[in-house]
Amino acid sequence: MQLNAEGLICEAQYVASPNYDERPADMPVELLTQRDDSQILEWMRRQVVDEQCFVERLGELERDPLLRASDVLRLRSGRVLERVVLPQYGRGQPIGRVCSFRDITEQLASAARLQLAAQVFESSLDAIFVTDGEHRIAAVNASCERITGLGREQLVGLRTEALLHPPGADDADTAWFELVREQLAHRGVW
Repeated sequence: MQLNAEGLICEAQYVASPNYDERPADMPVELLTQRDDSQILEWMRRQVVDEQCFVERLGELERDPLLRASDVLRLRSGRVLERVVLPQYGRGQPIGRVCSFRDITEQLASAARLQLAAQVFESSLDAIFVTDGEHRIAAVNASCERITGLGREQLVGLRTEALLHPPGADDADTAWFELVREQLAHRGVW
């Protein structure tokens, strides 16, 4: 057994001294000091939500020494690990395998938050548009299309001045847009 910065690496037939500070947070140090792959795999089996699937996948990996795999393991603690399994070769022959575990819990949580924000953006009854640093529209929601009467293709790339102060509008009304521009520059929103 050996550890790296991303998680546990198992190397069948070659055991190196592990760095205990980089082990998965709740893995007992004793498991690594015993250098017994079966005990570590048993500990991992008890940590995963779907034990049967974990055991079946281990069987597949054991039956095919050349199998490359990438799996997502959901743990009882709520953490989610990505497991990547690659064959290890010596003199052109498979001599074991390397298993790397990487905690992707926060990555998945961030993706879920982004998905929720996208759903709010798309389903809002208010017209919402997003601009780049040069005040060009980068994205619009369906309400913005409905309220402006313009399609997404017509709106994206349009400068906000053209949308909010259309040609032919009274020049006296342009002063308010300077306030909008100022707030966008300082706060990023208006």
